[in-house]
Amino acid sequence: MPLTNKIFPLVIVLIGSILFTGCSDDDPTLNREKEILSFQFLMSQNSISTNVIGEIDHETNTIFAVLPGNSLKTALVPAVISSTGATVTPIGVQDFSVPVTYTITAEDGTSEEYEVRVVNERDALVAIYEANSSNDLGWNLYEPDLSQWDGVFLFDGVIVELRIHNSLLEVIPPEIGYLKNLKVLMTHMNNNASLPPEIGKLTNLERLSVGINNYLSSVPPEIGQLRSLKNLWIDNNPSLTSIPREIGQLSNLQNLFINGNGFSIIPGEICAMSTEYGTTIYTGVGMTCE
Repeated sequence: MPLTNKIFPLVIVLIGSILFTGCSDDDPTLNREKEILSFQFLMSQNSISTNVIGEIDHETNTIFAVLPGNSLKTALVPAVISSTGATVTPIGVQDFSVPVTYTITAEDGTSEEYEVRVVNERDALVAIYEANSSNDLGWNLYEPDLSQWDGVFLFDGVIVELRIHNSLLEVIPPEIGYLKNLKVLMTHMNNNASLPPEIGKLTNLERLSVGINNYLSSVPPEIGQLRSLKNLWIDNNPSLTSIPREIGQLSNLQNLFINGNGFSIIPGEICAMSTEYGTTIYTGVGMTCE
């Protein structure tokens, strides 16, 4: 066989190898990271009264943000920070009245999608109203000025106080967790049987009243996350047969009212608050520490 016949197949193999290598995306110099690191709505770019930081869940690739008060969701510009070298789409003004999907493309061409959901504080109020068909709140849902809603108090455009006591409420919906700027929540003298775990998201609360309720039978342990609480009323709830020991984590609590409930044994962590934090604990006759 001539020498040229032996060389020709070898040349074909070498060319194929070069082409395959050239088409590969596996370039170690290209960054593969494709995450949204920060997602915010800034006052300087949007008609809102305070900056809003979105909560990013990298496990589910979701982002959740709560706008202050009755802020419009239809035309917002987010400030997005992503992995080095990655690109983000879409850009500019978006309508967040419905979920918006963002695509993050890394330098190496791979991509991830994040779904962004935006609500406002008014949505929480509407959820409370609609979850209680027989309520006595007296709210006009068509009134855009939330300061005109009975028991709703705002400061710098955000809801800081909510007084919905004695309003024939049977349910406190999970949307209560949207109201992260609340300092005061008064929901005593109602008919709700429980509090949602989302109550633990109200980390700015200083006063919370859930007493004088014949039906309240459970308080979630997430109440122990309310580290800013100074006064807590969980009193006169005859159906309440225990309280979570996580209350003992509330180091700023000045006054705790637990008299008139359906239990007599107080968790040791709560009893210790009087000596550890100087908390005044109001108990009933026959109540003792475990």
